Amino acid sequence: MDKHFGNINNILKKIIKDISFYFLIICLALYVYVFYRAEIIHEGKQENYYEIYYIISFVLILFSILIFFLKKKLKLKIFKIIIFLFLLFFSAEAVLNINYHLGVNFMYKELNASLNKKKKSINYLELNYSKKIGKITTLY
Repeated sequence: MDKHFGNINNILKKIIKDISFYFLIICLALYVYVFYRAEIIHEGKQENYYEIYYIISFVLILFSILIFFLKKKLKLKIFKIIIFLFLLFFSAEAVLNINYHLGVNFMYKELNASLNKKKKSINYLELNYSKKIGKITTLY
């Protein structure tokens, strides 16, 4: 049993040792992606929209550089917090997406049922109107 925990601790130590480097690479990749979307795809026409993403990526790059100078124990705590927040945000996004799609499907069904009722009443009115017109034309 101790061998398994020893292996896990060694893996965590290796991850923590390299976490600063990986985090910096991910933040730089995020910045490059934001630049690509803002300047290449949208040709710089949506600067206001991408401004917040530039700020977030810049702050994350500064944070990742700061992590290089922290102790290993503090890096481990930060790593655990980041993983927890990552899972929390993705779980929340999944729940919101599921609720949104279920709500859209429900609204679609409700709207469709309402339209079907209106179509039936319009058809009924048209039928009655054509019968009355038919009676009037037969009188002449």
